[in-house]
Amino acid sequence: MPGGDKVLERNATLCPQDFTFRVLGSPATLTDGVAIERSTEMENQELKRACEQLKKTGADWALLSSAENVTYVSHYEVPVDFGPLAHLSYGPVLALCSLSDGGNILIANNYYAGAARKQSTFEQVLGFGILEVFEPFARQDARANFVATVRQALQQAGLAHGRPRLAVEEKTLPLSVARVLSEEFPNVTLVEAYPAIEMARKVKTGREIGLLKCVAEVVNTGHKEVLKQTRQAGKSEFELWSAVTQAMYEHAGAKFFMSGELV
Repeated sequence: MPGGDKVLERNATLCPQDFTFRVLGSPATLTDGVAIERSTEMENQELKRACEQLKKTGADWALLSSAENVTYVSHYEVPVDFGPLAHLSYGPVLALCSLSDGGNILIANNYYAGAARKQSTFEQVLGFGILEVFEPFARQDARANFVATVRQALQQAGLAHGRPRLAVEEKTLPLSVARVLSEEFPNVTLVEAYPAIEMARKVKTGREIGLLKCVAEVVNTGHKEVLKQTRQAGKSEFELWSAVTQAMYEHAGAKFFMSGELV
């Protein structure tokens, strides 16, 4: 975002490379008229690719915890957490994936669960309560709610029986989840999931290519607006940023997270 309200000098020279923009999160809503089917109406090729690679680790299930990989396998656009909600929600969105017979489960706080049910291809979405700011005197325990929902998902998947192998992302797996696994599911063997997911994502599916093209068009719109706005000196950074984001939002037909700077 702009670092300050600088005013461009009348004779200032600006180059397109002085302006950088990046769309954050999944671009699934940035279609601008491009025919991209909803997740529920098409086979989830990304999940299929991920499962194929994860099976090579010897895992039976996968519990993914990074926003980008949960989005990849579930088609739910995991929000970029910031502000009060990021503080109130105890745990991240998690994806529990069966590598054999389906039964995939998405775990999300109640504020995200509704959108997750609409977007995701997963069979089930389990919501957990978070601290309610409008009920300050109600008994609340965000950690207990999150842990209980994780426990429910693991039990529902049957991980308490046998000697299953569970692929996890060590880098982003919450400590609270790791404790549940070690204390209540000691029969589960953990393996690292990240290299397998990384391998799956190296080859893009047709859906991903379509979405990337949409994002490229939106970013291109932003750069064109920069060139248009900087033909005449005297505008502040905030004026430029406002014009650029408005043009990109209008092209996409929706608002989205974006980062960038005017230097």
